[in-house]
Amino acid sequence: MTSAGKASKAEDQRSDHDLIVAILSGDTYLYEVLIQPYEDRVYRVALLHMKDEEDARDVAQESLLKAFLKLNTFQGRSQFSTWLTSITINEARNRLRQRNSLKMRSVASRSEAEGAEFVASIPDTREIPSQFIERQELSCLLKQAVEELSSDYRSVFKLRVIQELSTCETAELLKITSASVKTRLHRARSLLQVSLRSNWCDQRRHVTTLHSETSVV
Repeated sequence: MTSAGKASKAEDQRSDHDLIVAILSGDTYLYEVLIQPYEDRVYRVALLHMKDEEDARDVAQESLLKAFLKLNTFQGRSQFSTWLTSITINEARNRLRQRNSLKMRSVASRSEAEGAEFVASIPDTREIPSQFIERQELSCLLKQAVEELSSDYRSVFKLRVIQELSTCETAELLKITSASVKTRLHRARSLLQVSLRSNWCDQRRHVTTLHSETSVV
């Protein structure tokens, strides 16, 4: 084995801590050695969140770049692989937020299917004035009901229903168990169902009363 080969093998056998110290001391070429064992994991984590190979590759590349730029902030309280995975998850979350920003601004419209489970008579898609008004009213009620949920229930509902993340992904992002995700989602749906039915009926009675009073006048 050549001296260069021996040196390369010796570098590969360094601990993550030793490699990081060397990189921060100026041997930046060693960053490739540091991340090589974790590149597949970074990509798999990115793919788990993005559901698209091209998007996952972009997230993985950006995460590895950010890890290099932020390497001086790594304090060694966790393993480097855990720290790198956290950066990847955050990058994926940011991409998903950007992708779903429109969804989050229109909670009710993106949750129309959910609303169908809560209210038996959601207006159909024909754009006649009365049905359009009812849809707008239901949208406002649903959005309000979601925002009135406690933060634990609201965050789970938005991630699972609006951003369409899986139970495992939601649990990972919120740092809770999958069982907790399922429990909170079930509770959130139950609370929304009660709130929507109550508020929808109240609003319909109010509108009916106003219509009757107007007709009498």
